[in-house]
Amino acid sequence: MDWLRIATECDYHDYQHLVKEYKDFTGLTPIAFHKIEEKAPERHFGLNEGYYS
Repeated sequence: MDWLRIATECDYHDYQHLVKEYKDFTGLTPIAFHKIEEKAPERHFGLNEGYYS
């Protein structure tokens, strides 16, 4: 799924609104946050794979 679709399916008016809230909450853009998350140890052990299927 692309970020625009995620934003609209989560009832955001547009992608920029989602980015603003992501930055307010995490300090990072959605893309930057998920790049870090991809390197998390849980990923290597398959502990969070169910979240993204």
